Amino acid sequence: MNISSDIAPAFALGFALGAAPGPVQLLILTETAKRGFGGGVRVMLGANGTLFVVLVALAFGFSSLTAGEGLLRGLRVVGGGFLIYLAVDELRRLGHDSSLSAMQGSPGCRGRTAKSSCSRLARAGQS
Repeated sequence: MNISSDIAPAFALGFALGAAPGPVQLLILTETAKRGFGGGVRVMLGANGTLFVVLVALAFGFSSLTAGEGLLRGLRVVGGGFLIYLAVDELRRLGHDSSLSAMQGSPGCRGRTAKSSCSRLARAGQS
């Protein structure tokens, strides 16, 4: 087996997968824009760490196991509970954000940094 003959196809595959835009790349770019280089690196490490864990699990043969009905039902319940948690959290944020936007009255006050700046300006204007 010649390792040098495997490098070009591996590089081409890695480039093709890495160059294609997707939700993870969008999330990394968004977090980098919001929080700087460190925020983007943390998101990238989280995504790559998760992929690494999945690949290790597959390498150890977990893909050949069949899931029983109890496991699938449990995953459905946990997943549904998580979706409900996300919905409740988002509704709470919407309620909090609507009170902020009513106080600020500016459509330009979006995003965490802008909201904190607009809140400070609104408090300063009330003084």
